[in-house]
Amino acid sequence: NEMVIGEITGTFDYSLKNDFQVLGMLPSNGAPNFIGVSKTTLPDVKTMEDLVDYCKANPGKVRFAYAPDTVGEVYSTLFADHFDLDVKMTISEGSDSKPNLMGGIVDVVFWNQRDAIEYADYMVPVVALSNERSTKEELADVPCYAEKGLSDCVVPSVMFLACKNDIDESLAQAINAKWNEAISDAISDNPSEKGQILKEYMENQDQILEPLTIEACWEIIDDEYEKIGEVLGNRE
Repeated sequence: NEMVIGEITGTFDYSLKNDFQVLGMLPSNGAPNFIGVSKTTLPDVKTMEDLVDYCKANPGKVRFAYAPDTVGEVYSTLFADHFDLDVKMTISEGSDSKPNLMGGIVDVVFWNQRDAIEYADYMVPVVALSNERSTKEELADVPCYAEKGLSDCVVPSVMFLACKNDIDESLAQAINAKWNEAISDAISDNPSEKGQILKEYMENQDQILEPLTIEACWEIIDDEYEKIGEVLGNRE
């Protein structure tokens, strides 16, 4: 999805559709991401509704953090647009995100469930950015977008195996078939020894995986283009 975003916003010097061939789906995060609010700078915000009310009462002051060309940018933009909020979009990339939250430099972050749990002393997760709640005990009580009527703001987060588009078509199809065979083994009721390793990894990381043809992979990417393009395609 970062490649889709980068191409839409013009920050990459290549075209995903013209320069790459997708070969299959990779393990991708099936767990929800969360909106997290700083306990230091917004101590009275405990729910999504609190956050919306605070932003409306303090236009232009609340700092939403995101890393460019990531779904975090899309999440933050969608949320602000949905509620017509005037917030300050603040770039906070990679390893800077944690100290920026802990140090009070940013107010709102869009993080995965691992970080939401690990940094629970510094942030309050107010809503899961998906149509389902987290299966993690620490986050099971956090409501999700579907419960808040925000399903239209849910963005796909899918990863794919890809290579340069000069690969021979028959070879690409053969790799896709072999990879799908391995995926089918891993998600079966009786996986092989190698399949069990992948299955355990996916379950441990709350990740999803399914066998997809090359054509089906491109259909998902097209859906991402449409969804993300609606959010970022016309921005200045």
